[in-house]
Order: sequence, then C-alpha cells, then structure tokens
Amino acid sequence: MPDSRFASLTPLFAPRSVAVLGASSDPTRISGRPIAYMKAHKAETVTITAKVLNMSETVVSRVYDEQMGAFSTDGTFNPQGVAVLKKSFIDTGVLKDVPDDKEMFTTQFVPVKVSQQ
Repeated sequence: MPDSRFASLTPLFAPRSVAVLGASSDPTRISGRPIAYMKAHKAETVTITAKVLNMSETVVSRVYDEQMGAFSTDGTFNPQGVAVLKKSFIDTGVLKDVPDDKEMFTTQFVPVKVSQQ
C-alpha cells in the first residue's frame, strides 16, 4: 500500500497529462527538442502518449499520423490550416463571423528569421 504521506506528490511523479508550453519547432532551441523528438521517434511517442492518455496505441498512432505534420519546422502556423480552422468554426456554429488571426493565436514567440548576407 502506498504511503499516504506522499499522496500529494502523485501528480508530480505520475501525471495524467503533460503540456509542452512554449514549445518551438526549431530543434536547435531547447523548447524545440520535444517536437523534434516526437517527429523523429513515432513509436516511442505513440507508446508514451497512449499510456498517459489511457488510449489504444492504434488510435494514438492514427492521430499522430494526422497531427504531427501540422507542426512546422519554423514555429509558424500553416495558413491553409488556419483557414480550414476558421471555416470549421463558422460551419459548426461555434462562431458567427470569421475570427481575425490575432484572436486565434500570437506570433510574438515565433523565432525571428535573420537574413544572411
């Protein structure tokens, strides 16, 4: 039987989910390494995600195949993907009007591209 004195530490050592806050798609930045790892290691990503979410690996694998391509290599959102999302908000009745990009996301933390001359 687990020691009840340490029950409050369970969320720390056995979390139900994990969020990658401030993640970057730039693998040279520390915040880009989780995404680079997930893209390079599908099997491990699927196994870990299935366990954390208590879902079947088959389902997680299908979601991986559909979702991982959406992560860009430069930290930006795909404009076509954003357009589809906006349309879906209207089509499903979630919103009445097409939202401005500024209402959906920020580009404040996207790495600045420096031209090399």
